[in-house]
Amino acid sequence: MTPIEYFFNIYLGREVGVCGELIYKGFGSIENNEPVIEKQKEKNLTYLNEAYAFSFLVNNSVAFERLEKIIVLFLLRKTKPREIEKFLISQPIKIESTDDIDDLFSDDDDALYSNTDGSASFNKKEREILTTHSNTAITNFIQKIDSHILDLTKNEKKLLSCFDEFYKSFRYGRFHPKNIDSYNKDSAILNDILVYCLKINTHPTIPIYDRKEHALYNLGICINNLSHKYYTVIAELASEMNIFTYELHDASDAQLVFWNNECSLHDIFFQNRIAREELFYYFSYDEIKKIIKKIFPEWEIPLPLGLILDNVVDFLTYGNNQSFVDSVNESLEDWAEACKDSAASKQKIKKREEEIHALISHFQELRE
Repeated sequence: MTPIEYFFNIYLGREVGVCGELIYKGFGSIENNEPVIEKQKEKNLTYLNEAYAFSFLVNNSVAFERLEKIIVLFLLRKTKPREIEKFLISQPIKIESTDDIDDLFSDDDDALYSNTDGSASFNKKEREILTTHSNTAITNFIQKIDSHILDLTKNEKKLLSCFDEFYKSFRYGRFHPKNIDSYNKDSAILNDILVYCLKINTHPTIPIYDRKEHALYNLGICINNLSHKYYTVIAELASEMNIFTYELHDASDAQLVFWNNECSLHDIFFQNRIAREELFYYFSYDEIKKIIKKIFPEWEIPLPLGLILDNVVDFLTYGNNQSFVDSVNESLEDWAEACKDSAASKQKIKKREEEIHALISHFQELRE
Protein backbone atom coordinates (compact mmCIF):
# COMPACT_ATOMS: atom_id res chain seq x y z
CA MET A 1 0.00 0.00 0.00
CA THR A 2 1.43 3.37 -1.03
CA PRO A 3 1.45 6.35 1.35
CA ILE A 4 -1.35 7.96 -0.68
CA GLU A 5 -3.48 4.81 -0.51
CA TYR A 6 -2.77 4.48 3.20
CA PHE A 7 -3.86 8.04 3.86
CA PHE A 8 -7.13 7.74 1.93
CA ASN A 9 -7.91 4.21 3.10
CA ILE A 10 -6.86 4.16 6.76
CA TYR A 11 -6.41 7.75 7.89
CA LEU A 12 -9.58 9.08 6.26
CA GLY A 13 -11.43 5.81 6.90
CA ARG A 14 -11.03 6.47 10.61
CA GLU A 15 -12.53 9.92 10.08
CA VAL A 16 -15.66 8.49 8.44
CA GLY A 17 -16.37 6.36 11.51
CA VAL A 18 -15.73 9.28 13.84
CA CYS A 19 -18.18 11.43 11.86
CA GLY A 20 -20.89 8.79 12.17
CA GLU A 21 -20.38 8.58 15.93
CA LEU A 22 -20.57 12.40 16.22
CA ILE A 23 -23.83 12.54 14.26
CA TYR A 24 -25.39 9.81 16.41
CA LYS A 25 -24.29 11.33 19.71
CA GLY A 26 -25.30 14.82 18.63
CA PHE A 27 -28.80 13.76 17.62
CA GLY A 28 -29.13 11.64 20.74
CA SER A 29 -28.49 14.67 22.93
CA ILE A 30 -31.77 16.26 21.83
CA GLU A 31 -33.61 12.99 21.21
CA ASN A 32 -33.33 11.68 24.75
CA ASN A 33 -33.94 14.90 26.65
CA GLU A 34 -37.06 16.94 27.26
CA PRO A 35 -37.52 20.36 25.66
CA VAL A 36 -39.36 23.28 27.23
CA ILE A 37 -42.48 24.02 25.19
CA GLU A 38 -44.11 27.30 26.13
CA LYS A 39 -47.70 27.12 24.89
CA GLN A 40 -48.06 30.88 25.16
CA LYS A 41 -45.41 31.19 22.48
CA GLU A 42 -46.23 28.79 19.67
CA LYS A 43 -42.84 29.30 18.07
CA ASN A 44 -40.96 28.27 21.19
CA LEU A 45 -39.74 24.68 21.17
CA THR A 46 -36.41 24.86 22.94
CA TYR A 47 -34.41 23.05 25.61
CA LEU A 48 -34.06 24.29 29.18
CA ASN A 49 -30.54 22.84 29.40
CA GLU A 50 -28.57 24.67 26.71
CA ALA A 51 -25.92 21.93 26.79
CA TYR A 52 -28.25 19.73 24.70
CA ALA A 53 -28.42 22.35 21.95
CA PHE A 54 -24.66 22.89 22.06
CA SER A 55 -23.95 19.16 21.87
CA PHE A 56 -26.24 18.70 18.88
CA LEU A 57 -24.87 21.70 16.99
CA VAL A 58 -21.17 21.21 17.65
CA ASN A 59 -21.20 17.46 16.94
CA ASN A 60 -23.15 17.73 13.70
CA SER A 61 -21.40 20.84 12.37
CA VAL A 62 -18.01 19.16 12.92
CA ALA A 63 -19.16 15.80 11.53
CA PHE A 64 -20.49 17.15 8.25
CA GLU A 65 -17.52 19.51 7.84
CA ARG A 66 -15.13 16.56 8.13
CA LEU A 67 -17.16 14.41 5.73
CA GLU A 68 -17.07 17.27 3.22
CA LYS A 69 -13.29 17.64 3.58
CA ILE A 70 -12.86 13.91 2.95
CA ILE A 71 -14.73 14.39 -0.33
CA VAL A 72 -12.60 17.47 -1.15
CA LEU A 73 -9.39 15.51 -0.65
CA PHE A 74 -10.63 12.69 -2.88
CA LEU A 75 -11.57 15.19 -5.60
CA LEU A 76 -8.22 16.97 -5.34
CA ARG A 77 -6.47 13.63 -5.68
CA LYS A 78 -8.33 13.16 -8.99
CA THR A 79 -7.85 16.68 -10.32
CA LYS A 80 -4.42 17.51 -8.86
CA PRO A 81 -2.62 14.22 -8.16
CA ARG A 82 0.87 15.76 -8.00
CA GLU A 83 -0.26 18.50 -5.67
CA ILE A 84 -2.03 16.06 -3.34
CA GLU A 85 1.13 13.98 -3.15
CA LYS A 86 3.19 17.03 -2.16
CA PHE A 87 0.45 17.97 0.28
CA LEU A 88 0.66 14.63 2.07
CA ILE A 89 4.37 13.91 1.94
CA SER A 90 7.25 16.35 1.53
CA GLN A 91 9.21 13.99 -0.72
CA PRO A 92 8.47 10.68 -2.45
CA ILE A 93 9.32 7.76 -0.16
CA LYS A 94 8.95 4.10 -0.92
CA ILE A 95 7.38 2.36 2.04
CA GLU A 96 8.39 -1.22 2.70
CA SER A 97 6.15 -1.79 5.73
CA THR A 98 3.23 -0.09 7.43
CA ASP A 99 5.42 0.56 10.51
CA ASP A 100 7.13 3.38 8.57
CA ILE A 101 3.91 4.96 7.34
CA ASP A 102 2.93 6.45 10.70
CA ASP A 103 5.95 8.75 10.54
CA LEU A 104 4.63 10.37 7.37
CA PHE A 105 1.53 11.84 8.95
CA SER A 106 0.99 14.12 11.91
CA ASP A 107 -1.72 13.42 14.48
CA ASP A 108 -2.43 17.14 14.45
CA ASP A 109 -4.85 18.04 11.64
CA ASP A 110 -3.78 21.70 11.74
CA ALA A 111 -0.16 20.63 11.30
CA LEU A 112 -1.16 18.48 8.34
CA TYR A 113 -3.05 21.30 6.66
CA SER A 114 -0.32 23.86 7.32
CA ASN A 115 2.49 21.76 5.84
CA THR A 116 4.53 24.42 4.01
CA ASP A 117 5.74 22.22 1.17
CA GLY A 118 2.39 20.54 0.60
CA SER A 119 -0.11 23.34 1.08
CA ALA A 120 1.91 25.62 -1.22
CA SER A 121 0.97 23.26 -4.05
CA PHE A 122 -2.63 24.43 -3.81
CA ASN A 123 -4.01 27.84 -4.64
CA LYS A 124 -5.31 30.21 -1.97
CA LYS A 125 -8.95 29.07 -2.29
CA GLU A 126 -8.04 25.41 -1.95
CA ARG A 127 -5.95 26.11 1.15
CA GLU A 128 -8.83 28.06 2.68
CA ILE A 129 -11.27 25.21 2.01
CA LEU A 130 -9.01 22.73 3.81
CA THR A 131 -8.96 24.92 6.93
CA THR A 132 -12.42 26.53 6.95
CA HIS A 133 -15.25 25.42 9.25
CA SER A 134 -17.99 26.56 6.86
CA ASN A 135 -20.11 23.68 5.58
CA THR A 136 -21.65 25.92 2.94
CA ALA A 137 -18.28 27.06 1.59
CA ILE A 138 -16.99 23.49 1.36
CA THR A 139 -20.09 22.15 -0.39
CA ASN A 140 -19.98 25.05 -2.87
CA PHE A 141 -16.33 24.19 -3.58
CA ILE A 142 -17.21 20.52 -4.10
CA GLN A 143 -19.95 21.43 -6.56
CA LYS A 144 -17.57 23.69 -8.50
CA ILE A 145 -15.22 20.76 -9.01
CA ASP A 146 -18.06 18.36 -9.86
CA SER A 147 -21.55 19.84 -10.19
CA HIS A 148 -23.23 16.42 -10.18
CA ILE A 149 -21.53 14.73 -7.25
CA LEU A 150 -23.50 16.37 -4.43
CA ASP A 151 -27.10 17.48 -4.97
CA LEU A 152 -28.46 19.16 -1.84
CA THR A 153 -32.08 20.11 -1.20
CA LYS A 154 -33.31 23.45 0.15
CA ASN A 155 -33.85 21.94 3.61
CA GLU A 156 -30.37 20.40 3.68
CA LYS A 157 -28.74 23.70 2.70
CA LYS A 158 -30.77 25.47 5.39
CA LEU A 159 -29.51 23.04 8.03
CA LEU A 160 -25.88 23.42 6.96
CA SER A 161 -26.20 27.20 7.11
CA CYS A 162 -27.50 26.89 10.70
CA PHE A 163 -24.44 24.82 11.57
CA ASP A 164 -22.26 27.53 10.03
CA GLU A 165 -23.99 30.26 12.03
CA PHE A 166 -23.38 28.36 15.26
CA TYR A 167 -19.80 27.39 14.49
CA LYS A 168 -18.71 30.82 13.33
CA SER A 169 -20.16 32.84 16.22
CA PHE A 170 -20.93 30.59 19.16
CA ARG A 171 -18.60 27.61 19.21
CA TYR A 172 -16.48 29.76 21.53
CA GLY A 173 -19.04 32.54 21.83
CA ARG A 174 -19.38 32.41 25.60
CA PHE A 175 -15.73 33.36 25.95
CA HIS A 176 -16.06 36.60 23.97
CA PRO A 177 -17.28 39.78 25.73
CA LYS A 178 -19.42 40.90 22.78
CA ASN A 179 -21.58 37.76 23.17
CA ILE A 180 -22.36 38.17 26.87
CA ASP A 181 -25.97 39.11 26.09
CA SER A 182 -26.39 36.15 23.72
CA TYR A 183 -25.22 33.19 25.79
CA ASN A 184 -28.34 31.18 24.84
CA LYS A 185 -27.83 31.70 21.13
CA ASP A 186 -27.14 28.01 20.50
CA SER A 187 -30.53 27.18 22.04
CA ALA A 188 -32.12 29.84 19.82
CA ILE A 189 -30.50 28.33 16.71
CA LEU A 190 -31.77 24.86 17.63
CA ASN A 191 -35.21 26.31 18.34
CA ASP A 192 -35.27 27.89 14.86
CA ILE A 193 -34.30 24.54 13.32
CA LEU A 194 -37.02 22.65 15.18
CA VAL A 195 -39.71 25.25 14.41
CA TYR A 196 -38.67 25.13 10.73
CA CYS A 197 -38.96 21.34 10.83
CA LEU A 198 -42.48 21.55 12.30
CA LYS A 199 -43.63 23.20 9.08
CA ILE A 200 -42.43 20.35 6.86
CA ASN A 201 -45.38 18.21 5.79
CA THR A 202 -44.64 14.49 6.24
CA HIS A 203 -46.61 11.33 7.00
CA PRO A 204 -44.61 9.30 9.54
CA THR A 205 -45.08 5.55 9.75
CA ILE A 206 -44.21 5.61 13.46
CA PRO A 207 -46.21 7.13 16.33
CA ILE A 208 -45.71 10.87 16.80
CA TYR A 209 -46.78 11.84 20.31
CA ASP A 210 -46.11 15.58 20.39
CA ARG A 211 -44.64 18.58 18.55
CA LYS A 212 -41.15 17.65 19.69
CA GLU A 213 -41.39 14.24 18.02
CA HIS A 214 -42.79 15.76 14.84
CA ALA A 215 -39.87 18.21 14.69
CA LEU A 216 -37.27 15.53 15.47
CA TYR A 217 -38.73 13.18 12.88
CA ASN A 218 -38.40 15.80 10.13
CA LEU A 219 -34.98 16.92 11.34
CA GLY A 220 -33.95 13.26 11.35
CA ILE A 221 -35.02 12.93 7.69
CA CYS A 222 -32.75 15.82 6.72
CA ILE A 223 -29.75 14.51 8.67
CA ASN A 224 -30.35 10.98 7.43
CA ASN A 225 -30.41 12.11 3.80
CA LEU A 226 -27.31 14.28 4.21
CA SER A 227 -25.41 11.44 5.90
CA HIS A 228 -26.34 8.99 3.15
CA LYS A 229 -25.37 11.41 0.36
CA TYR A 230 -21.92 12.08 1.82
CA TYR A 231 -21.30 8.43 2.68
CA THR A 232 -22.36 7.29 -0.80
CA VAL A 233 -20.04 9.81 -2.49
CA ILE A 234 -17.11 8.71 -0.30
CA ALA A 235 -17.84 5.04 -1.04
CA GLU A 236 -17.92 5.69 -4.79
CA LEU A 237 -14.70 7.71 -4.75
CA ALA A 238 -12.98 5.07 -2.62
CA SER A 239 -14.11 2.32 -4.99
CA GLU A 240 -12.44 4.19 -7.86
CA MET A 241 -9.16 3.86 -5.94
CA ASN A 242 -9.95 0.23 -5.07
CA ILE A 243 -9.76 1.01 -1.34
CA PHE A 244 -12.23 0.71 1.53
CA THR A 245 -12.53 4.12 3.19
CA TYR A 246 -16.23 3.45 3.76
CA GLU A 247 -15.71 0.42 6.03
CA LEU A 248 -17.12 0.89 9.55
CA HIS A 249 -16.67 -0.87 12.87
CA ASP A 250 -19.20 -3.64 13.43
CA ALA A 251 -22.16 -2.82 15.70
CA SER A 252 -21.06 0.83 15.89
CA ASP A 253 -23.23 3.93 16.08
CA ALA A 254 -21.62 5.00 12.80
CA GLN A 255 -23.11 1.92 11.13
CA LEU A 256 -26.53 2.85 12.51
CA VAL A 257 -26.21 6.32 10.98
CA PHE A 258 -24.76 5.51 7.57
CA TRP A 259 -26.59 2.21 7.04
CA ASN A 260 -29.96 3.35 8.35
CA ASN A 261 -32.62 2.26 5.85
CA GLU A 262 -35.47 4.00 7.63
CA CYS A 263 -36.76 7.39 6.55
CA SER A 264 -35.46 9.37 9.53
CA LEU A 265 -32.60 9.17 12.01
CA HIS A 266 -35.35 9.57 14.60
CA ASP A 267 -36.50 6.04 13.72
CA ILE A 268 -33.33 4.60 15.25
CA PHE A 269 -33.98 6.25 18.58
CA PHE A 270 -37.67 5.40 18.39
CA GLN A 271 -36.77 1.73 17.91
CA ASN A 272 -34.71 1.94 21.10
CA ARG A 273 -37.74 3.38 22.86
CA ILE A 274 -39.94 0.58 21.53
CA ALA A 275 -37.44 -1.93 22.92
CA ARG A 276 -37.50 -0.19 26.33
CA GLU A 277 -41.30 -0.03 26.47
CA GLU A 278 -41.79 -3.60 25.23
CA LEU A 279 -39.28 -4.82 27.81
CA PHE A 280 -40.99 -2.91 30.61
CA TYR A 281 -44.37 -4.18 29.41
CA TYR A 282 -43.02 -7.74 29.28
CA PHE A 283 -42.03 -7.67 32.97
CA SER A 284 -44.95 -5.53 34.22
CA TYR A 285 -47.81 -6.99 32.20
CA ASP A 286 -49.67 -8.63 35.09
CA GLU A 287 -49.57 -5.52 37.29
CA ILE A 288 -50.47 -3.19 34.40
CA LYS A 289 -53.42 -5.38 33.43
CA LYS A 290 -54.66 -5.59 37.05
CA ILE A 291 -54.57 -1.82 37.66
CA ILE A 292 -55.86 -0.73 34.24
CA LYS A 293 -58.78 -3.18 34.25
CA LYS A 294 -60.03 -1.78 37.55
CA ILE A 295 -60.49 1.67 36.03
CA PHE A 296 -61.04 0.78 32.37
CA PRO A 297 -62.63 -2.71 32.32
CA GLU A 298 -63.51 -2.37 28.61
CA TRP A 299 -59.88 -1.77 27.59
CA GLU A 300 -58.47 -4.66 25.57
CA ILE A 301 -54.97 -5.25 26.92
CA PRO A 302 -52.53 -6.58 24.28
CA LEU A 303 -50.39 -9.55 25.23
CA PRO A 304 -46.66 -9.02 25.76
CA LEU A 305 -44.28 -10.17 23.07
CA GLY A 306 -42.35 -13.40 23.43
CA LEU A 307 -39.04 -11.61 23.82
CA ILE A 308 -35.63 -13.28 23.59
CA LEU A 309 -33.64 -11.87 26.50
CA ASP A 310 -30.13 -12.98 25.47
CA ASN A 311 -28.72 -9.45 25.28
CA VAL A 312 -30.99 -7.73 27.78
CA VAL A 313 -28.21 -7.26 30.37
CA ASP A 314 -26.06 -5.32 27.89
CA PHE A 315 -29.13 -3.37 26.81
CA LEU A 316 -29.89 -2.35 30.40
CA THR A 317 -26.24 -1.71 31.26
CA TYR A 318 -25.29 0.44 28.27
CA GLY A 319 -28.69 1.85 27.29
CA ASN A 320 -28.45 0.28 23.87
CA ASN A 321 -27.73 -3.08 22.31
CA GLN A 322 -28.58 -3.39 18.64
CA SER A 323 -28.91 -7.17 18.80
CA PHE A 324 -31.62 -6.86 21.44
CA VAL A 325 -33.34 -4.01 19.57
CA ASP A 326 -33.29 -6.13 16.40
CA SER A 327 -34.76 -9.09 18.28
CA VAL A 328 -37.63 -6.90 19.51
CA ASN A 329 -38.26 -5.72 15.94
CA GLU A 330 -38.26 -9.32 14.73
CA SER A 331 -40.75 -10.27 17.45
CA LEU A 332 -42.99 -7.40 16.35
CA GLU A 333 -42.78 -8.51 12.73
CA ASP A 334 -43.65 -12.09 13.75
CA TRP A 335 -46.59 -10.74 15.75
CA ALA A 336 -47.83 -8.76 12.73
CA GLU A 337 -47.08 -11.48 10.16
CA ALA A 338 -50.79 -12.04 9.45
CA CYS A 339 -50.66 -8.79 7.47
CA LYS A 340 -49.17 -9.77 4.13
CA ASP A 341 -48.98 -6.14 3.07
CA SER A 342 -45.88 -4.50 4.58
CA ALA A 343 -47.66 -1.14 4.86
CA ALA A 344 -50.53 -2.75 6.77
CA SER A 345 -48.02 -4.56 8.97
CA LYS A 346 -46.31 -1.27 9.86
CA GLN A 347 -49.66 0.31 10.69
CA LYS A 348 -50.52 -2.63 12.93
CA ILE A 349 -47.22 -2.30 14.79
CA LYS A 350 -47.70 1.47 15.02
CA LYS A 351 -51.14 0.98 16.60
CA ARG A 352 -49.74 -1.54 19.09
CA GLU A 353 -46.95 0.81 20.19
CA GLU A 354 -49.45 3.66 20.63
CA GLU A 355 -51.58 1.40 22.85
CA ILE A 356 -48.65 0.20 24.94
CA HIS A 357 -47.32 3.74 25.32
CA ALA A 358 -50.77 4.86 26.51
CA LEU A 359 -51.06 1.88 28.88
CA ILE A 360 -47.69 2.59 30.48
CA SER A 361 -48.54 6.30 30.83
CA HIS A 362 -51.91 5.54 32.48
CA PHE A 363 -50.29 2.89 34.64
CA GLN A 364 -47.77 5.41 35.93
CA GLU A 365 -50.47 8.03 36.61
CA LEU A 366 -52.73 5.56 38.43
CA ARG A 367 -49.90 4.31 40.62
CA GLU A 368 -49.05 7.87 41.59
